[in-house]
Amino acid sequence: MDKETRQPRKIKLGLLGASNIATKVLPFIREVPEIEVVAVASPRQGSAAAFAKTHSIGNAYSSYEQLLSNSEIEAVYISNLSSDHAKTIRLALEHNKHVLCEKPLVLTHKEAEDLYAVAWSKNLILLEGFMYRFHPQILKLMEMIHDGKIGEVRSIRATFSFILYDLEKRPRRMTSFAGGGALFDIGCYIVDFINSVVGADQFPVEIKKTHRFDPIDPNFDFETTAILKYQNGITVELSTSLDTPSLNQWEVSGSLGSVAALRFDPQGTDLVPLYFVNEESEATVIECQPINNFQKQFENFARAILKQATVHIKPNESIQNAKLLERLSAKFIE
Repeated sequence: MDKETRQPRKIKLGLLGASNIATKVLPFIREVPEIEVVAVASPRQGSAAAFAKTHSIGNAYSSYEQLLSNSEIEAVYISNLSSDHAKTIRLALEHNKHVLCEKPLVLTHKEAEDLYAVAWSKNLILLEGFMYRFHPQILKLMEMIHDGKIGEVRSIRATFSFILYDLEKRPRRMTSFAGGGALFDIGCYIVDFINSVVGADQFPVEIKKTHRFDPIDPNFDFETTAILKYQNGITVELSTSLDTPSLNQWEVSGSLGSVAALRFDPQGTDLVPLYFVNEESEATVIECQPINNFQKQFENFARAILKQATVHIKPNESIQNAKLLERLSAKFIE
């Protein structure tokens, strides 16, 4: 077969978790020519079989170990509860599978360091699932920062909030035992963005934080707000909530201007502009076309496995994300 007609090698992918997010993401995974979804596993009785039947997946397993023992499967997508991520990632790596895991990768800094050490020792890819980084809005914002369009970065302000309705019927992931809460479930986007701007080698020298908890689940934060100060003078204000509507505005201000993503859209389906204000206070609107962030994320994962690309989130970035999330959490006592 000549090069012009040769088909890309298919990476056989297994799904660990028959979750709602897996249902949402699956059609976009199937748009990636280098990936073939061949199996799903879930320890919940009948869940994998029902998922496989609904989505025409060839193999269904009632345990993760069964799927991981399939030698044809080269990589897995993990979308179970956040509290189960660390042990599921370790199990997959021990079975020599490349891993793309939903955010947040893990709940502690130590877990992140240990798992990346395992992945490195086995020459495997471990990737945290922050699909928002592929949004043209975010790509343009980061380009403007790195190109010096706003000058020296001085402050970051970011919110990400929405109202979680029907508290009595909330999904399992929205509980403290599952590693849920405003900070870890959606605030992790802000934390990753902050680290992208200030650099994964930087860590706050001062953190002031407040939490508001759910009266039904007192370890579940409905809201976390914080002010961070860095050695280089950058100040960060962040707020994340599950019972407050918000514009979800992300703004980075510098010595020469400010750039803001109003109405941050992590999935990439909305037509959302950037706003740039220069040192003369003149405003410019920059249109950003929507794309499918999930598809781009899995394309990057597949091509990194095939050694045709580098991963869009480096290990040190995910380790730093875990470190800052842990410090911002209510469980960490300064």
